[in-house]
Amino acid sequence: MREIKEILKTQKQRWERRRDELELRGGKSIRDCVKETNQNIK
Repeated sequence: MREIKEILKTQKQRWERRRDELELRGGKSIRDCVKETNQNIK
């Protein structure tokens, strides 16, 4: 159970870093990013 929490934590940190990078680039809104990610997963 603890391992899953660790994975989720690192995943969340990765997302936050990616989001920060997008904001630095003045990129798209988070919603757009989520849409893109969902399309990439399919």
